[in-house]
Amino acid sequence: YYSGLTGVTKLNPFTGEVVARMTDFNGAVRALSFNEDGSLLVSATNEVSIVDPSGSSPKIIKKIGDLGVTQLLYSKMTPDMK
Repeated sequence: YYSGLTGVTKLNPFTGEVVARMTDFNGAVRALSFNEDGSLLVSATNEVSIVDPSGSSPKIIKKIGDLGVTQLLYSKMTPDMK
């Protein structure tokens, strides 16, 4: 997985082929962090999302927005996942 202006992109590590692309985020995605349960925390402009990355079609499980800030950088889930 990698992040940027176009959202989150999942690549095949052996071929470099784009497997999936997620663009349903507010602004550029600046950080990705895997959680202890295997989900992915995605930080964007004024929002964080939790993504189920399994399979060929990653899905947003939860989105938390309107945080009263601009760009979030290098977010990480707490160990208790709360």
